[in-house]
Amino acid sequence: MKKINSIFAKNYPLNKSKDLCTIEIYLNQYEDIFNKYDSAPIERREINPELEIYLKRCCEEIPFKYSLKIEISVSEKINKTEYKNKLKAALKNYFNFQIYLLEKRLNRNNRKALFYIFSGFFLLWIVAIWQIEISRILLTIIEDGILIGGWVFLWEAVSLFFFNNSKLYKSCQDYKRLLNASLIFKEI
Repeated sequence: MKKINSIFAKNYPLNKSKDLCTIEIYLNQYEDIFNKYDSAPIERREINPELEIYLKRCCEEIPFKYSLKIEISVSEKINKTEYKNKLKAALKNYFNFQIYLLEKRLNRNNRKALFYIFSGFFLLWIVAIWQIEISRILLTIIEDGILIGGWVFLWEAVSLFFFNNSKLYKSCQDYKRLLNASLIFKEI
């Protein structure tokens, strides 16, 4: 167990007294934080997709019990604290927006799951109250189709709620951790 912790500590500097884990990022210039194809103002820019993947992977690797500190070291010299504050605000805004999008998808999935549950139970209810004596093959096919449709709707609701949403909840938690992480800029 100690060996795993030492390997973990080599990759992520750890402050055990504060339960704080540091994600270190080294860049050539501040603009490398953002997607090079996004020309929006800094406050609304998307972050570099590779940086986002790296940060999300770090969130998966760092146990949830640790708070995060993101330390961005840049070789470019800029002494303007105003610009650094804009960068911090832009990163926070990006993480907030990603949380908003994920919560929107979760709400949409939950509404779909409720619709599927009601549809499934409705179709199963139709089969349960089916009072016609089934003497013809067409009625048997219709009844079986309704029965299968009811179970398919219920399975889709379970799939959405338990499998798809769990991934979205995890992503949302990761973005919230990144949002709450303290950001520090260092010039090297």
